[in-house]
Amino acid sequence: MAADQGEPPRVSNASVLISVKDNNTDVISVVDLSSDHIPLVVGMAMGWRLPLNVTTTNAANVNISAGNEGGWFKLTDDGYIILERNITEVAVFELTVTATSITGYKASQQVQVAAVPLSFDQPDYITTVTENNQAPLSLVDLNSYPESLGIPVVYFLSEPSDVFSIDTSSGSLTLVQQLDREITSIHVLDIRLRLQNEYDGASAARASVVVRVKDKNDNVPNFGSIGPKLRLDIPENITAPWSLATITAFDLDEGLNGLIAYSITDGDATAFSINRDTGNLKLEDNSRFDKLGVSISRLTVLAVDRNGTGQAASLVVEVHSVKQLYQFKLLAPVSSSTFTNNQNAIVRQLSDILSLQLVVDDVLVHSDESGLDTNRADVLIHALDPQTNASVPVDSIQRKVTDKEAEISQVFQSYMDEVTVRKSPSDDGFSAATVALIAIGCIMFVLSIIAILVVVRLWKRQKEYAEREETAVRARQRVEERLARQKETANATASSKISDDPDHEFEM
Repeated sequence: MAADQGEPPRVSNASVLISVKDNNTDVISVVDLSSDHIPLVVGMAMGWRLPLNVTTTNAANVNISAGNEGGWFKLTDDGYIILERNITEVAVFELTVTATSITGYKASQQVQVAAVPLSFDQPDYITTVTENNQAPLSLVDLNSYPESLGIPVVYFLSEPSDVFSIDTSSGSLTLVQQLDREITSIHVLDIRLRLQNEYDGASAARASVVVRVKDKNDNVPNFGSIGPKLRLDIPENITAPWSLATITAFDLDEGLNGLIAYSITDGDATAFSINRDTGNLKLEDNSRFDKLGVSISRLTVLAVDRNGTGQAASLVVEVHSVKQLYQFKLLAPVSSSTFTNNQNAIVRQLSDILSLQLVVDDVLVHSDESGLDTNRADVLIHALDPQTNASVPVDSIQRKVTDKEAEISQVFQSYMDEVTVRKSPSDDGFSAATVALIAIGCIMFVLSIIAILVVVRLWKRQKEYAEREETAVRARQRVEERLARQKETANATASSKISDDPDHEFEM
């Protein structure tokens, strides 16, 4: 605006337009990445969005400028990187993200994308639970690398289970039913892991969980097939001390819970003794049987687990004095444990077949000049006449066994997996197809030894390896004790003589 000096002044206005031209030479772009390392997991399906934010300033264009050969990744307009292909194997990608301004200025940042195997934090887990614990009970929490990254995963048991369950998202393993150690002491579970967003055909990761079941003293000792009453026969005029039998109770619990202590609670405790650890029952004083008319003595044997402080079971023992006792060794074609476990049934069947009352004195692993044979058992028995209660002589037993050999063999066949028939070279009277396979070795308390050899053997081969070593050691000790006792008794009692010569055994 301009004004003169006159009165009134005259005014004139003029407009001026100033234009500034922008040459765009100083516009700078900026790119920023939220991380420089992104983990992926083998098995991921295309479409997965990487946990990475791309932010820019003054950027006219943003792209993955390097490291994306093969088109594995795509950068979206809103700044996310998307997986364009399935991750089928371990790989490492060095990606470069570049932002370009309108003037051509470029700014770049690098990020490493590493695909790692799908895996658990550890390949094996071990946990312990006490049997009979109340369920449900949390056992162990399985973890995995993708879960720690926040990647959704799925945990599952390879086989359905009514006893265990697992949380599919967290991997928490839970016991849903009580466990019984006596049924299964160790459970091994196969756990699988998958990605929630996996491609079809992707492999699962594996881990094993070992659940050890801790023992609880929940079983009462039992005397197996010999209970609840046991009859023992002794010849009259024996010399005390005299070993009657080894009483054995069984307890399914382990360790201290299954350690049994034996004692005598009722009856004539002064006349008898029992070894606290082994259960060996002895007659210490036979004066009771020397009294006129006294031929039976009764006592109660108590078996207590936890070495005498736990649960108890009792066995009534009747000791009978007989005028003359003929004791035989039955060579049974089954293991000592099989015979013991089925003793009542076997003895009952044999007694019915022979029309005699058979009494088992002891059961041992078979022993001969070649050593121990854990597939067969030496069963020390004697037979009583049901009418007179007298001990039956050897020749009578031999005749009955010969007449009933086929029926006797059938008894043992029911407890065997396979049958082997062998003809005795010393007996041409039996055919090769004969299947009577009990061996009776005569051990008589008489002045002379009656030796009759009739051999037809039957045995089965069972793979009871775990039992054999332990049983064999004990059996050898017991055989040695019995032989020593037999020799001692033979010297002390002129009217009673026991043969330990293997040539004087009956084999049927």
